[in-house]
Amino acid sequence: MLNAEDSTHMLDITPESLTFRSQCIEEFAGDTLDRIIMRIHCDACEFAGENSALVATTGFGFESIKQLREVVERIVSEGDLSCPECDDPLVELVKVYYMAYSETLELDFIAEFDPPSPPHNRWLLGCYMRGESTERISVADTRLPQIFRETLLRAAASASELGNNPELAKKLIARSVELFGHCPRDRYLLATVCRENSEFAEALECLTDLVEDQSECQRSLFEIGVTHFAALRAGQDQLVEAFTAFSTVLEINDTHAPAHLYLGNLYLGLGRFSESLEHFEAAALAEIDMMEAHFNAGIALLNLNRPNDALNYFETARELSPTDADVAKRMAESLEALGRGDEAVEWHTQAEALANGDESIEGTLEDLGLL
Repeated sequence: MLNAEDSTHMLDITPESLTFRSQCIEEFAGDTLDRIIMRIHCDACEFAGENSALVATTGFGFESIKQLREVVERIVSEGDLSCPECDDPLVELVKVYYMAYSETLELDFIAEFDPPSPPHNRWLLGCYMRGESTERISVADTRLPQIFRETLLRAAASASELGNNPELAKKLIARSVELFGHCPRDRYLLATVCRENSEFAEALECLTDLVEDQSECQRSLFEIGVTHFAALRAGQDQLVEAFTAFSTVLEINDTHAPAHLYLGNLYLGLGRFSESLEHFEAAALAEIDMMEAHFNAGIALLNLNRPNDALNYFETARELSPTDADVAKRMAESLEALGRGDEAVEWHTQAEALANGDESIEGTLEDLGLL
Protein backbone atom coordinates (compact mmCIF):
# COMPACT_ATOMS: atom_id res chain seq x y z
CA MET A 1 0.00 0.00 0.00
CA LEU A 2 1.31 3.44 -0.88
CA ASN A 3 1.93 5.44 2.30
CA ALA A 4 3.13 8.95 3.06
CA GLU A 5 6.78 7.91 2.96
CA ASP A 6 6.36 6.22 -0.43
CA SER A 7 4.79 9.35 -1.90
CA THR A 8 7.37 11.91 -0.81
CA HIS A 9 8.85 12.02 -4.30
CA MET A 10 5.56 12.71 -6.04
CA LEU A 11 5.62 16.22 -7.46
CA ASP A 12 3.31 18.62 -5.67
CA ILE A 13 0.60 20.39 -7.64
CA THR A 14 1.56 24.04 -8.08
CA PRO A 15 -0.74 27.05 -7.86
CA GLU A 16 -0.13 27.63 -11.57
CA SER A 17 -1.28 24.14 -12.50
CA LEU A 18 -4.41 24.54 -10.38
CA THR A 19 -5.16 27.78 -12.21
CA PHE A 20 -4.55 26.03 -15.54
CA ARG A 21 -6.91 23.26 -14.46
CA SER A 22 -9.59 25.81 -13.57
CA GLN A 23 -9.22 27.43 -17.00
CA CYS A 24 -9.59 24.05 -18.69
CA ILE A 25 -12.74 23.30 -16.71
CA GLU A 26 -14.27 26.66 -17.63
CA GLU A 27 -13.36 26.34 -21.30
CA PHE A 28 -14.50 22.76 -21.83
CA ALA A 29 -17.25 22.59 -19.18
CA GLY A 30 -15.55 19.61 -17.59
CA ASP A 31 -14.85 18.85 -13.95
CA THR A 32 -11.84 16.60 -13.98
CA LEU A 33 -8.53 15.87 -12.35
CA ASP A 34 -5.86 14.44 -14.61
CA ARG A 35 -2.44 13.26 -13.48
CA ILE A 36 0.41 11.38 -15.04
CA ILE A 37 2.68 9.41 -12.73
CA MET A 38 6.06 8.03 -13.84
CA ARG A 39 7.57 5.24 -11.77
CA ILE A 40 11.35 5.35 -12.07
CA HIS A 41 14.46 3.51 -10.91
CA CYS A 42 17.95 4.99 -10.66
CA ASP A 43 20.88 2.62 -11.10
CA ALA A 44 23.29 5.21 -9.73
CA CYS A 45 21.77 5.46 -6.22
CA GLU A 46 19.18 2.64 -6.31
CA PHE A 47 16.30 5.10 -5.81
CA ALA A 48 12.91 3.63 -6.69
CA GLY A 49 9.93 5.96 -6.58
CA GLU A 50 7.56 8.13 -8.58
CA ASN A 51 7.39 11.53 -10.19
CA SER A 52 4.02 12.98 -11.03
CA ALA A 53 2.46 16.05 -12.60
CA LEU A 54 -0.93 17.52 -13.33
CA VAL A 55 -1.85 17.12 -16.99
CA ALA A 56 -3.39 20.16 -18.64
CA THR A 57 -6.18 18.37 -20.52
CA THR A 58 -9.82 17.90 -19.62
CA GLY A 59 -9.70 14.12 -19.56
CA PHE A 60 -11.93 11.74 -21.53
CA GLY A 61 -11.48 14.03 -24.51
CA PHE A 62 -9.37 11.42 -26.30
CA GLU A 63 -10.97 9.84 -29.34
CA SER A 64 -8.95 6.66 -28.91
CA ILE A 65 -6.49 4.89 -26.68
CA LYS A 66 -3.92 5.56 -29.40
CA GLN A 67 -4.41 9.30 -28.92
CA LEU A 68 -4.00 8.93 -25.18
CA ARG A 69 -0.83 6.94 -25.72
CA GLU A 70 0.54 9.68 -27.97
CA VAL A 71 -0.08 12.22 -25.21
CA VAL A 72 1.72 10.00 -22.69
CA GLU A 73 4.64 9.46 -25.06
CA ARG A 74 4.98 13.20 -25.62
CA ILE A 75 4.85 14.02 -21.90
CA VAL A 76 7.40 11.32 -21.08
CA SER A 77 9.76 12.44 -23.84
CA GLU A 78 9.52 16.10 -22.81
CA GLY A 79 9.36 15.60 -19.05
CA ASP A 80 12.11 15.61 -16.45
CA LEU A 81 13.11 12.04 -15.64
CA SER A 82 16.14 12.90 -13.52
CA CYS A 83 16.53 11.17 -10.18
CA PRO A 84 15.18 13.27 -7.28
CA GLU A 85 17.88 11.84 -5.00
CA CYS A 86 21.10 12.23 -6.99
CA ASP A 87 19.96 14.23 -10.08
CA ASP A 88 21.21 11.49 -12.41
CA PRO A 89 19.39 12.04 -15.72
CA LEU A 90 19.79 8.43 -16.83
CA VAL A 91 17.00 6.86 -14.82
CA GLU A 92 15.00 3.85 -15.94
CA LEU A 93 11.34 4.44 -16.69
CA VAL A 94 9.58 1.44 -15.14
CA LYS A 95 5.91 2.26 -15.69
CA VAL A 96 3.61 5.18 -16.49
CA TYR A 97 0.12 5.76 -15.09
CA TYR A 98 -2.48 8.14 -16.46
CA MET A 99 -5.35 8.90 -14.11
CA ALA A 100 -8.46 11.03 -14.37
CA TYR A 101 -11.46 11.72 -12.18
CA SER A 102 -14.59 13.46 -13.45
CA GLU A 103 -17.49 14.44 -11.23
CA THR A 104 -19.44 15.66 -14.23
CA LEU A 105 -19.08 12.39 -16.16
CA GLU A 106 -19.23 10.28 -12.99
CA LEU A 107 -16.19 8.33 -14.16
CA ASP A 108 -12.81 7.28 -12.93
CA PHE A 109 -10.18 6.28 -15.45
CA ILE A 110 -6.77 4.73 -14.91
CA ALA A 111 -4.40 3.54 -17.62
CA GLU A 112 -1.01 1.96 -17.07
CA PHE A 113 1.71 1.92 -19.69
CA ASP A 114 4.76 -0.30 -19.83
CA PRO A 115 7.53 1.53 -21.75
CA PRO A 116 8.66 0.15 -25.10
CA SER A 117 11.10 -2.73 -24.82
CA PRO A 118 12.63 -5.28 -27.20
CA PRO A 119 11.67 -7.23 -29.14
CA HIS A 120 8.38 -5.38 -29.86
CA ASN A 121 9.47 -1.83 -29.03
CA ARG A 122 5.94 -0.72 -28.27
CA TRP A 123 3.97 0.52 -25.29
CA LEU A 124 1.80 -2.03 -23.49
CA LEU A 125 -1.44 -0.74 -22.03
CA GLY A 126 -3.93 -1.82 -19.39
CA CYS A 127 -7.04 0.17 -18.38
CA TYR A 128 -9.44 0.45 -15.48
CA MET A 129 -12.60 2.48 -15.86
CA ARG A 130 -15.47 2.86 -13.45
CA GLY A 131 -18.76 4.69 -13.68
CA GLU A 132 -22.52 4.25 -13.66
CA SER A 133 -22.62 2.55 -17.05
CA THR A 134 -19.00 1.47 -17.50
CA GLU A 135 -17.50 -1.71 -16.16
CA ARG A 136 -13.93 -2.73 -15.55
CA ILE A 137 -12.10 -3.11 -18.86
CA SER A 138 -9.16 -5.07 -17.56
CA VAL A 139 -7.33 -5.54 -14.29
CA ALA A 140 -4.08 -3.63 -14.24
CA ASP A 141 -1.37 -3.24 -11.59
CA THR A 142 -2.58 -4.33 -8.13
CA ARG A 143 -1.17 -1.09 -6.69
CA LEU A 144 -3.43 1.10 -8.84
CA PRO A 145 -6.21 1.51 -6.25
CA GLN A 146 -3.71 2.65 -3.61
CA ILE A 147 -1.98 4.98 -6.04
CA PHE A 148 -5.29 6.41 -7.21
CA ARG A 149 -6.37 6.99 -3.59
CA GLU A 150 -3.06 8.76 -3.00
CA THR A 151 -3.59 10.86 -6.13
CA LEU A 152 -7.06 11.97 -5.01
CA LEU A 153 -5.90 12.82 -1.49
CA ARG A 154 -2.79 14.68 -2.63
CA ALA A 155 -4.93 16.67 -5.06
CA ALA A 156 -7.35 17.43 -2.22
CA ALA A 157 -4.50 18.70 -0.05
CA SER A 158 -3.25 20.89 -2.90
CA ALA A 159 -6.74 22.22 -3.62
CA SER A 160 -7.00 23.32 -0.01
CA GLU A 161 -3.45 24.56 0.62
CA LEU A 162 -2.56 26.02 -2.78
CA GLY A 163 -5.88 26.57 -4.47
CA ASN A 164 -7.76 27.87 -1.42
CA ASN A 165 -10.69 25.71 -2.50
CA PRO A 166 -11.94 23.68 0.49
CA GLU A 167 -15.11 22.55 -1.31
CA LEU A 168 -13.10 20.93 -4.12
CA ALA A 169 -10.85 19.34 -1.49
CA LYS A 170 -13.88 17.86 0.26
CA LYS A 171 -15.25 16.48 -3.02
CA LEU A 172 -11.96 14.74 -3.81
CA ILE A 173 -11.75 13.29 -0.30
CA ALA A 174 -15.35 12.10 -0.55
CA ARG A 175 -14.58 10.42 -3.87
CA SER A 176 -11.60 8.63 -2.34
CA VAL A 177 -13.78 7.38 0.51
CA GLU A 178 -16.53 6.30 -1.91
CA LEU A 179 -14.10 4.29 -4.03
CA PHE A 180 -11.78 2.85 -1.41
CA GLY A 181 -13.40 3.34 2.01
CA HIS A 182 -12.03 5.33 4.92
CA CYS A 183 -8.40 5.38 5.96
CA PRO A 184 -6.71 7.46 8.67
CA ARG A 185 -5.15 9.77 6.12
CA ASP A 186 -8.43 10.91 4.58
CA ARG A 187 -9.80 11.63 8.06
CA TYR A 188 -6.76 13.70 9.06
CA LEU A 189 -6.85 15.54 5.75
CA LEU A 190 -10.57 16.31 6.00
CA ALA A 191 -10.06 17.48 9.59
CA THR A 192 -7.31 19.83 8.39
CA VAL A 193 -9.49 21.21 5.58
CA CYS A 194 -12.38 21.78 8.01
CA ARG A 195 -10.10 23.35 10.62
CA GLU A 196 -8.61 25.77 8.10
CA ASN A 197 -12.17 26.68 7.09
CA SER A 198 -13.08 27.34 10.78
CA GLU A 199 -15.41 24.33 10.80
CA PHE A 200 -14.11 23.11 14.14
CA ALA A 201 -16.99 20.81 15.12
CA GLU A 202 -16.74 19.04 11.76
CA ALA A 203 -12.96 18.68 12.18
CA LEU A 204 -13.39 17.12 15.62
CA GLU A 205 -16.00 14.71 14.25
CA CYS A 206 -13.45 13.43 11.72
CA LEU A 207 -10.92 12.70 14.47
CA THR A 208 -12.98 11.29 17.34
CA ASP A 209 -13.23 7.71 16.08
CA LEU A 210 -9.48 7.49 15.52
CA VAL A 211 -8.79 7.84 19.25
CA GLU A 212 -10.09 4.29 19.71
CA ASP A 213 -7.47 2.97 17.29
CA GLN A 214 -4.34 2.22 19.31
CA SER A 215 -2.03 2.89 16.37
CA GLU A 216 -3.66 6.30 15.74
CA CYS A 217 -4.50 7.35 19.31
CA GLN A 218 -1.50 9.63 19.89
CA ARG A 219 -1.71 11.41 16.55
CA SER A 220 -5.49 11.83 16.66
CA LEU A 221 -5.35 13.28 20.19
CA PHE A 222 -2.70 15.75 19.05
CA GLU A 223 -4.81 16.78 16.04
CA ILE A 224 -7.80 17.19 18.35
CA GLY A 225 -5.68 19.48 20.51
CA VAL A 226 -4.61 21.49 17.47
CA THR A 227 -8.27 21.85 16.49
CA HIS A 228 -9.23 23.14 19.94
CA PHE A 229 -6.22 25.47 19.82
CA ALA A 230 -7.38 26.83 16.44
CA ALA A 231 -10.89 27.32 17.84
CA LEU A 232 -9.36 29.17 20.79
CA ARG A 233 -7.58 31.47 18.35
CA ALA A 234 -10.93 32.09 16.68
CA GLY A 235 -12.39 33.28 19.98
CA GLN A 236 -14.10 30.10 21.16
CA ASP A 237 -13.74 28.98 24.77
CA GLN A 238 -11.94 25.68 24.26
CA LEU A 239 -8.97 26.20 26.56
CA VAL A 240 -9.75 23.23 28.84
CA GLU A 241 -10.29 20.92 25.88
CA ALA A 242 -6.95 21.95 24.36
CA PHE A 243 -5.15 21.42 27.67
CA THR A 244 -6.75 17.99 28.08
CA ALA A 245 -5.83 16.79 24.58
CA PHE A 246 -2.19 17.87 24.69
CA SER A 247 -1.73 16.63 28.28
CA THR A 248 -3.09 13.23 27.28
CA VAL A 249 -0.64 13.07 24.38
CA LEU A 250 2.19 13.63 26.87
CA GLU A 251 0.83 10.89 29.10
CA ILE A 252 1.31 8.56 26.14
CA ASN A 253 4.64 10.04 25.02
CA ASP A 254 6.34 12.52 27.34
CA THR A 255 8.87 13.48 24.63
CA HIS A 256 6.26 14.61 22.09
CA ALA A 257 7.83 17.96 21.19
CA PRO A 258 4.85 19.56 19.38
CA ALA A 259 2.52 18.78 22.32
CA HIS A 260 5.02 20.41 24.69
CA LEU A 261 5.17 23.44 22.40
CA TYR A 262 1.39 23.89 22.32
CA LEU A 263 1.05 23.44 26.07
CA GLY A 264 3.83 25.97 26.57
CA ASN A 265 1.89 28.44 24.42
CA LEU A 266 -1.26 27.87 26.47
CA TYR A 267 0.56 28.45 29.76
CA LEU A 268 2.25 31.51 28.27
CA GLY A 269 -1.16 32.93 27.43
CA LEU A 270 -2.22 32.48 31.04
CA GLY A 271 0.84 34.31 32.31
CA ARG A 272 2.19 31.16 33.94
CA PHE A 273 5.68 31.69 32.62
CA SER A 274 7.57 29.11 34.70
CA GLU A 275 5.24 26.33 33.55
CA SER A 276 5.40 27.50 29.96
CA LEU A 277 9.20 27.51 30.15
CA GLU A 278 9.22 23.90 31.36
CA HIS A 279 7.30 22.81 28.27
CA PHE A 280 9.35 24.89 25.84
CA GLU A 281 12.57 23.47 27.31
CA ALA A 282 11.16 19.95 27.04
CA ALA A 283 10.24 20.58 23.40
CA ALA A 284 13.70 21.93 22.60
CA LEU A 285 15.31 18.96 24.32
CA ALA A 286 13.15 16.45 22.46
CA GLU A 287 13.55 18.16 19.08
CA ILE A 288 16.67 20.29 19.11
CA ASP A 289 15.98 21.85 15.68
CA MET A 290 12.50 23.12 16.63
CA MET A 291 13.16 26.83 16.34
CA GLU A 292 9.81 27.84 17.83
CA ALA A 293 10.65 25.98 21.06
CA HIS A 294 13.87 27.97 21.52
CA PHE A 295 12.20 31.24 20.55
CA ASN A 296 9.27 30.76 22.89
CA ALA A 297 11.55 29.68 25.74
CA GLY A 298 13.29 33.01 25.29
CA ILE A 299 9.93 34.82 25.48
CA ALA A 300 9.11 33.05 28.74
CA LEU A 301 12.52 33.88 30.18
CA LEU A 302 12.16 37.56 29.30
CA ASN A 303 8.88 37.57 31.21
CA LEU A 304 10.70 35.96 34.13
CA ASN A 305 13.30 38.78 34.05
CA ARG A 306 16.08 36.43 33.01
CA PRO A 307 17.41 38.24 29.92
CA ASN A 308 20.80 36.51 29.90
CA ASP A 309 19.21 33.05 29.70
CA ALA A 310 16.70 34.38 27.18
CA LEU A 311 19.54 35.64 24.99
CA ASN A 312 21.03 32.14 24.85
CA TYR A 313 17.77 30.72 23.54
CA PHE A 314 17.34 33.53 21.02
CA GLU A 315 20.87 32.94 19.74
CA THR A 316 20.00 29.30 19.11
CA ALA A 317 16.77 30.37 17.39
CA ARG A 318 18.80 32.74 15.21
CA GLU A 319 21.13 29.90 14.19
CA LEU A 320 18.12 27.83 13.18
CA SER A 321 16.35 30.71 11.39
CA PRO A 322 18.86 33.47 10.60
CA THR A 323 16.43 35.60 8.58
CA ASP A 324 13.58 35.76 11.10
CA ALA A 325 12.81 39.36 12.00
CA ASP A 326 11.18 38.48 15.33
CA VAL A 327 14.27 36.66 16.52
CA ALA A 328 16.38 39.71 15.74
CA LYS A 329 13.88 41.93 17.58
CA ARG A 330 13.98 39.74 20.68
CA MET A 331 17.78 39.61 20.54
CA ALA A 332 17.74 43.40 20.70
CA GLU A 333 15.33 43.45 23.66
CA SER A 334 17.46 40.97 25.59
CA LEU A 335 20.59 43.01 24.98
CA GLU A 336 18.82 46.18 26.10
CA ALA A 337 17.76 44.47 29.34
CA LEU A 338 21.41 43.52 29.88
CA GLY A 339 22.59 47.11 29.36
CA ARG A 340 24.32 46.34 26.07
CA GLY A 341 22.76 49.24 24.19
CA ASP A 342 25.17 49.48 21.24
CA GLU A 343 24.66 45.83 20.34
CA ALA A 344 20.90 46.23 20.79
CA VAL A 345 20.81 49.06 18.22
CA GLU A 346 22.50 46.82 15.66
CA TRP A 347 19.91 44.08 16.21
CA HIS A 348 17.03 46.56 16.00
CA THR A 349 18.42 47.71 12.66
CA GLN A 350 18.65 44.13 11.44
CA ALA A 351 15.12 43.39 12.65
CA GLU A 352 13.77 46.33 10.65
CA ALA A 353 15.64 45.19 7.55
CA LEU A 354 14.19 41.68 7.86
CA ALA A 355 10.66 42.70 8.82
CA ASN A 356 9.32 42.92 5.28
CA GLY A 357 10.97 39.79 3.99
CA ASP A 358 10.15 37.04 6.48
CA GLU A 359 7.05 35.44 7.97
CA SER A 360 6.60 36.13 11.65
CA ILE A 361 6.27 33.32 14.15
CA GLU A 362 5.24 35.93 16.68
CA GLY A 363 1.97 36.64 14.94
CA THR A 364 0.34 33.47 16.19
CA LEU A 365 1.13 34.34 19.78
CA GLU A 366 -0.15 37.90 19.35
CA ASP A 367 -3.40 36.62 17.84
CA LEU A 368 -3.92 34.56 20.96
CA GLY A 369 -3.16 37.49 23.23
CA LEU A 370 -0.08 35.67 24.45
CA LEU A 371 2.28 38.61 24.05
